[in-house]
Amino acid sequence: MIHRSRSHTEYRAEARAVLFAEPSRMTKRDVLVYLADVGEADAAEMARALGVPYATSAMAALRLVRQHLASRAVDPDRALYIYQLTDQGHARLRFFEDEGPTQPRQSEASASWRHPLPAKGVHLMKRKKLHTGTYHCPACFIELDLVAEESLKCDQCGGPLATGNLDEVWADDEGDEG
Repeated sequence: MIHRSRSHTEYRAEARAVLFAEPSRMTKRDVLVYLADVGEADAAEMARALGVPYATSAMAALRLVRQHLASRAVDPDRALYIYQLTDQGHARLRFFEDEGPTQPRQSEASASWRHPLPAKGVHLMKRKKLHTGTYHCPACFIELDLVAEESLKCDQCGGPLATGNLDEVWADDEGDEG
C-alpha cells in the first residue's frame, strides 16, 4: 500500500471548511495539551483536532512561539511550519495541570480594548482654567463681561482683573467715606 503525502493546499482547504464554524472556546491550555499529546503538528492539523479555523490555530501557535512555549521549524517535505512544545511549554502545561481548569476571561478580553476610566475627579489632560463672569480693572476703571476667558489681565494696561463690577467697588468706597 502506497501512502501519499498530502499537500499544503489540501490541508488549508480542509481547514478552511472549519472557517465558518461556530466560535470556539479554545484556550492556551488546549493547544499546549494537544501539542504535548502529538509531539509535533502543523497549524492545519491543530485546526482539525481542536475544531477551530486554520487562522485561529495558526495565530495561537505563533503566539506560543513568541512566548517561547513552542518552537517551529519548516518541514521540507510539506513546505509548512511544524510546531512542538519547548521546555517552557511543558512547564506551563504542568502549571495549568496543577492549577486545574481555567475559565476563559470573556469579560476582560472584550473590555481590554477600552481605555480604563480615570478615577472620579482625575482628568486625563490638564486644561487651563476658564473664567466667566463680570470682572473689572482697578487701574483703568473698566468693566468686562468674560465668557470662557483664559487670561485675567486687562486689555488696556495689562494689569490683573478683579472679580465683580465697578458698582460694587464704588459702593464699598462710599461706605468707607461715611
